Amino acid sequence: MRAMFATLTVALFFVPYAPALAETAVAECDRQAARAGMCSTEFACTKGTNVSALNGIRTRRLGNTPEITDRLIALILSGEKTVTATSPWIYDHDPTEKPSTNGYSMLLDANGVGRAILRTTEVKTLPFDKVTAKDSQYEGKSVRSLAAWRTVHTNYFNKQLAPLGKAWAPDMPVTLERFEVVCRAR
Repeated sequence: MRAMFATLTVALFFVPYAPALAETAVAECDRQAARAGMCSTEFACTKGTNVSALNGIRTRRLGNTPEITDRLIALILSGEKTVTATSPWIYDHDPTEKPSTNGYSMLLDANGVGRAILRTTEVKTLPFDKVTAKDSQYEGKSVRSLAAWRTVHTNYFNKQLAPLGKAWAPDMPVTLERFEVVCRAR
């Protein structure tokens, strides 16, 4: 399948792209600019991607260490990982972080550089202990089993919730977000 190249200039807080530049984009990024939060990236998007909807998309970095972030990005770009988990307890303080079906998000690496744009295909919120093996099968090989998923995510949620004064609980709400990669950094 041949990809259409959509043009958009994306900065950490998303700078609106110019629709008139529909075939190519000029974007440069170096480590210094990325550290300053001023990085922009050129993306190649699959045919049919609604590039006008990308203006103002949320940015996100998965993982809580640079190494985990790099591993997750590799799994996502390979198609191995097509779901992620969060919790309303984490995003309730900032409604712009709440995932929504058909919403877009820019996946950032550990340096704040955009690596891909994801389109959310399904969102469901349920208690942690109601997540099933069917749900965990899209996480990637190392956490596909439900037992592995629960171990990894119990640790993850404890780290993420501690600064908010909360802790993991078996009945805590978990949001599972299924997604597809629609644009890749060139």
